[in-house]
Amino acid sequence: MFKAVIVDDEEDIRYLIRYLVEKSKHKVEIVGEANDALSGIALCEKLKPEILFADIRMPGMEGLEMIGRIKQSLPDMQSIIISGYSYFSYAQEALHRGVAAYLLKPLEEDLLEEALKKVQRILETKQKELLHQKRINAELKKLQSYLETPRDTGKQKEPIQRAIEYIRENYCKDITLEELAGVVFMHPTYFSALFKKEMGQSFVVYTNGLRMEKAGRLLCEGGLRAVEVSHMLGFRDVSYFNRVFKKYFGKSPLEYKEGEKKEI
Repeated sequence: MFKAVIVDDEEDIRYLIRYLVEKSKHKVEIVGEANDALSGIALCEKLKPEILFADIRMPGMEGLEMIGRIKQSLPDMQSIIISGYSYFSYAQEALHRGVAAYLLKPLEEDLLEEALKKVQRILETKQKELLHQKRINAELKKLQSYLETPRDTGKQKEPIQRAIEYIRENYCKDITLEELAGVVFMHPTYFSALFKKEMGQSFVVYTNGLRMEKAGRLLCEGGLRAVEVSHMLGFRDVSYFNRVFKKYFGKSPLEYKEGEKKEI
């Protein structure tokens, strides 16, 4: 559930907002109410809501100023303005300050429903991003711990050995980092760094090396054209294959093929 606070100097408006929010069945719970801006600031500092319903004009302080102060400590809080003023300048400033929705009094249920959907979608996205970042940080922490631990560099570790076996069996396909990391049950970022540490090169360089050795044999012994070889080795783009080939051998597939013929 997302916690919400209502700040409005009109009691009937506060009641209506609470009623409509509870009726909407969204994952939103009204945890507090205030009838002026200063009380609203104190309440938000105490309850730390994810959503704030606020009037734009209240005694003592403008609603937008109040929102600005609260967001200094709660930057991800989503605000919905409930205003009796339809002035464009108010709405424009509200959007500029990151307010999620600007609704007019008398409050319409369908417009509040749309605003709730919007803020819930934003908050759920932020939650997923935060969870994803936490997972990455955990993997990076494990990686840092691994890299800082002395290792026997002359001995390949089991996960990398499994990865190498998989590459050798499937290098004629378009293997992705995510696919290979999944084979050894590791996060792609963690696996990529571990592979490079153990092998002294990235998995892409290693895989392309196997592909290029095979490409050289196919060009010379099989009498195939570069486009045919590139497709056989999992390259979707023959121009990319040609670039990788030239970087590896120092010459184009045609030059390599002609050179091998001369040596024979």
